[in-house]
Amino acid sequence: MESEQGGALEEFVKRPSFAESSAVLKGIFARNKSVRLSRYIEAGCRHRSSDKSSITKLNNSIKALRDHVKFVRGCLEVLKKILDGFTEVFIDGIPDETKKLNSSLQDGDDSKMLDKVKTITTMALVYSMLEQDYEMQARIVDDLSLETRSGALESYCTLWALRPFVDGEVLRAFWRSFGH
Repeated sequence: MESEQGGALEEFVKRPSFAESSAVLKGIFARNKSVRLSRYIEAGCRHRSSDKSSITKLNNSIKALRDHVKFVRGCLEVLKKILDGFTEVFIDGIPDETKKLNSSLQDGDDSKMLDKVKTITTMALVYSMLEQDYEMQARIVDDLSLETRSGALESYCTLWALRPFVDGEVLRAFWRSFGH
């Protein structure tokens, strides 16, 4: 970890300072010349301790995101087991339900069977959406590093915020079906 931070710090420090890359700042610095400002510019407009602190915080944040992704993976595994359990119970009950359905179709009361089918189908859909959202987030977190370009970070932030694989209406309908 320390060697990663050292290498990342070196790469961060090698980047051109904003004072060298901005004509506006060069003009401001030229008009407000002082000994203190000159030393700051010579140092590359950086404080090594601040750079190291920033890199440490970034690495800790990335580690926390990776831990979060592992936790979410565990939650998805639990959801999958629950879905499989519901599906198994539903499928095991089909022969009896089919008999009831045949008699209830004659009576016109098939709502319980249709509710079960709808619930299992919606559970499978919700699980699929959450799994796809997890996969996207896991790939984003795996790609995060000090070398990740700002354009990629912006795209990742947009994807993370939009959650393109999750349909809010389906989730709300699912929760409403359980009285929430």
